Amino acid sequence: MAQTTIEVSFKVAWWVRWYLVGVVLTCRLTGLTPDFGKVEATILRGIKLVIR
Repeated sequence: MAQTTIEVSFKVAWWVRWYLVGVVLTCRLTGLTPDFGKVEATILRGIKLVIR
């Protein structure tokens, strides 16, 4: 039987890390908590699944 190789990787957009830094900084300065649903949706827009 032939062997099949699948490579799975994630590509993270350049702005995702800076977005998270901004969210954390804003939360620490204001003492408020973020809307985690909106944060998750924004982060998921910046992460792409690559399957080869």
